Amino acid sequence: LTSIMSQCTHVIVFNSTQSTDLPAEVYTFPQIRVVSEGWIEACIHAQQLVDETEYLVKPVNAQDGIFHHHCIYS
Repeated sequence: LTSIMSQCTHVIVFNSTQSTDLPAEVYTFPQIRVVSEGWIEACIHAQQLVDETEYLVKPVNAQDGIFHHHCIYS
């Protein structure tokens, strides 16, 4: 996990309600921003990277469902 995550810039969380049950280790990498899929949509629409602030997903236990996440490498 460490070797992959050290190269990762974003973790995209799908079907999130502003929180996720990702492993705590994900949040130990300061360069990683955990964001909702809305961030990808906004970037595509703007045709550039947009500020992640409104799309950030908090590291708390999810109430239901399994979230799928993917790394985007810079």
